[in-house]
Amino acid sequence: MFRSRYLTIAFAWATLIVAGFAQLPPASFVDSDVCPFECCSYREWKTNREVILLDQPRGKKQVGKITQGEWVNATSGQTISSPKRAIMPSDSTDNPIHKGETIYLLNSTGEGYADIWFQGRKYSEDVSTDGIDLTSMLKDLHVEWWSQLKTKTGIVGWTRAERAFENQDACGSQPEDAPRKN
Repeated sequence: MFRSRYLTIAFAWATLIVAGFAQLPPASFVDSDVCPFECCSYREWKTNREVILLDQPRGKKQVGKITQGEWVNATSGQTISSPKRAIMPSDSTDNPIHKGETIYLLNSTGEGYADIWFQGRKYSEDVSTDGIDLTSMLKDLHVEWWSQLKTKTGIVGWTRAERAFENQDACGSQPEDAPRKN
């Protein structure tokens, strides 16, 4: 009887521990088919430096090289982030998250909003409310932005997109030599 009770208690504790870990974000969170800032747009981009194309995000195999000043078609992207633990500053008006609950910041999406992880799911949330601003924590996040590109010669590959291209921001003006769609 003692053994049965001990096994029941041990099983209950193990279940709680596993359930708790299942709600934590992965150590490296991959968010696919995203453009990570307000007005970000996948379209024709112009390189502002030489760019190496890889077979996949964080890949080792080089599949191409793009020279500075070349126009390419940016087709898709993903972010890879290391989530950062934080405390929710106020009750959410859009999501089931309350002030004081533990969240994990994934990446900034602009204007005080961020993608966050809460109880096993990703949400978009305003993290700059009630005078408690978590946006300063977003600046410390490690986030890699990978974009899939197609060159004029048909080569398709992946590269880190930060500070390597012009014409990523649809809210800004296009360069004068930008390709025009008919």
